[in-house]
Amino acid sequence: MQVSTDNETFTPVVSDTLSVTLGDTVNLFETVNARYVRITISGATPSNFWASIREASVFYDAEPTPEIY
Repeated sequence: MQVSTDNETFTPVVSDTLSVTLGDTVNLFETVNARYVRITISGATPSNFWASIREASVFYDAEPTPEIY
């Protein structure tokens, strides 16, 4: 999972690249300043040809700053 404030430069906040966990997992991380979240799933084992996300939740603890165009 990566986060970004500008949708161009992303910073990793969770790295679970070697996970072979079956079932539900929870990844928690410290509060960060971000507007965009990117989750990347790549590869699957030959005996399990797919990967999925059942649910993802993103929370904020402050009012967002409106953008002025």
